Amino acid sequence: MSEIETLQERVGELERLLGLLVKGQATVHTVQDGALLRSNARLTAMTSLVRELCLHFGLSDEEFAKHLEERTSFFHDQLLQAIRAKNPNYAGRVDNRDIDEVSTAMHFPPLFPDDAEEEEE
Repeated sequence: MSEIETLQERVGELERLLGLLVKGQATVHTVQDGALLRSNARLTAMTSLVRELCLHFGLSDEEFAKHLEERTSFFHDQLLQAIRAKNPNYAGRVDNRDIDEVSTAMHFPPLFPDDAEEEEE
């Protein structure tokens, strides 16, 4: 077998292996996309249930939206701080704000302030 034939055979085998790898990655991405879709559906369901409960207990849509945004930002920043502690470069790719723009708050405002005051007493 000539050197060219050997190289052609090796290239053919590499192409076959690359095809298997790409197919495997497509399967992994499909599974991940399915899990992400399910997770997003669950999050949407939970948000709608909590919104409905809040409306039932007298919170307006605007108040609910404000609290949801505050807590989303709070937990996003908490998770970002945890990522930053382990891998600052990755944290910088995930969120491009300057570090002093990321909140380090330890608490978020209570949804029902009157209930929170009663619990402290």
